[in-house]
Amino acid sequence: MSPHRPTSFAHAENTAHHWLATIADHLGTTDSHLTYRCTRAWLHAVRDHLGVNTTANLAAQLPELLRGVFYEGWEPSRVPSPQDATGFATEFVLSARVSTAQAADTLAAITRALRSLLAPGTLNHAIAQLPKGIRLLVDCSPEPPAREPRRSPGTQDRIERLENDVRTLAEAVHLLARGVEGNGVEGNGVESGGTEGGDVGHAPPTRQARQALLAIGHPEPVAETFPAR
Repeated sequence: MSPHRPTSFAHAENTAHHWLATIADHLGTTDSHLTYRCTRAWLHAVRDHLGVNTTANLAAQLPELLRGVFYEGWEPSRVPSPQDATGFATEFVLSARVSTAQAADTLAAITRALRSLLAPGTLNHAIAQLPKGIRLLVDCSPEPPAREPRRSPGTQDRIERLENDVRTLAEAVHLLARGVEGNGVEGNGVESGGTEGGDVGHAPPTRQARQALLAIGHPEPVAETFPAR
């Protein structure tokens, strides 16, 4: 029998080492034994507070060797556990062999590490199934929501110009309405000073409306296109 390990097993071992190294970085330790104990304790404590289907979905995303650790000692007929957050923390402290004062930071660090390793949304879905007290203990600093992309300065300028044009158009419609009313009272709105060739001037409101409409798309602020009243 060849002394070399099968390639598939070597790959599984390397993947498990990579995951544990990532968790160790988040824990801020180089102690591989501590990292393994804490990871195992996290997996078991969280697992026992999940339903069977959620447990299976989470396990499917773990590397082969950590999946075996995850299922070690699991009793599907006894989950989810009725423990509260205090019982959960006590179980984790005893299994990981860390102090009670270290429990919250250790749990949160492992959660952050696993979130970076698992497929997006996988861990969030599992943690959402935990009782609120345990969920806050495990994930005291959840992933922030995605920010909306910032609008570029050019886009903002175009939006502001469009808003100015809309206001200008509304003002022009208002002035035209005033001009129509004035035509009924002022003899068709002919200004004094019309020419003999029939060149009829605009009534003041109508002329202002024309100026406002011509101003649409002009880079200057709309307020500057209107004559003072």
